[in-house]
Amino acid sequence: MITNNNLSHIRKKIDDSGKTLIISDAARPDWDCYATAVAIKIWLESKNKEVCNATFNKIPEKFLIFDDIKKINYYSVEDIDWSYFDLFIGVDTSSFSRMFGAKYRYALEKLPLDKFINIDHHEADEIEFTNPNLTVRDDRLISTAQVFWEYFLKNDGFKITPNIANLLYLAHCSDSNRFMYKSDSGSLNFGQILIDAGADYNYINEILEDLTLNEWIGFRILFDKLEYWYEERTIVLTITHQLEKSITHKFNTTWKDLNLDDAIKTKLYGHVTNFDLGLIIYQRDQSVRISYRVRNSSDIDVIQILESLGMKVGGHKNAGGAEMYMTNDIYKVKNNIRNAILNYLKSHSN
Repeated sequence: MITNNNLSHIRKKIDDSGKTLIISDAARPDWDCYATAVAIKIWLESKNKEVCNATFNKIPEKFLIFDDIKKINYYSVEDIDWSYFDLFIGVDTSSFSRMFGAKYRYALEKLPLDKFINIDHHEADEIEFTNPNLTVRDDRLISTAQVFWEYFLKNDGFKITPNIANLLYLAHCSDSNRFMYKSDSGSLNFGQILIDAGADYNYINEILEDLTLNEWIGFRILFDKLEYWYEERTIVLTITHQLEKSITHKFNTTWKDLNLDDAIKTKLYGHVTNFDLGLIIYQRDQSVRISYRVRNSSDIDVIQILESLGMKVGGHKNAGGAEMYMTNDIYKVKNNIRNAILNYLKSHSN
């Protein structure tokens, strides 16, 4: 968590910089990481800085409806002239491996940590552990857009234009699941500030609500694969290698571009009576990854449950992910999760 002394030091670094590279999360990008990164770029350019937006993974097609996001450059880490920039800003990630992708070790050899600032709202991870004095992280807030507002824009005297308002509203509205999460964190007030500044909330809500025809067709396919754990109040989707390959072959695209898992999490999870928890369990080559969503009114502590199984967990009470390393036995991991949820609910019952 940021301190006032650190924040003053960070602001001075920004003021003293001339050439900045802004880096968005490469592993699991979303509206918050892209739109907030663009908003930061516009803010820095208003201070007469030279700024470049970068990502180390191809931007999925659905994000390219905004011209500003189209201007984010897709690079390999070897493409960057690391000596050219005097400031680097990471956006919406707590892990170097997520930020830089598979070649993160190479990037860390080149990245000068004394010139690297990270802005984030997730639970602390390796970036903060490695570089605590230059990390601006507040996991009480619902989006990195809100962190950027609270710690930089709010008292800077910067006038929020309708374009900036749209970007930040899109980022925040997406990460808050359209204000369903953490209503006590100032989330609603931040949204109103952006609407008052000109955010087109009807347009943004349409963007977040809409699915393409292929997404709806794929949604139907995955809907038939769901499991319902009634006693555990949990809905589960298991994505094996075979299922992922069959779906991407059917639609002739990548799993990330198809975005079906996000559709399941936003359209279904949290919206089925008597089911408080939604899980998507992915089989990876050497691990099993979990993505979760928890109904806002639920008291299930899924972070505690997953950590009790030895998983590395990142995210928040309502939304996040975890990974079990050294195995890709997806069915064994799933069974362990089911038992852990049931044990948790029994131990917390009145």
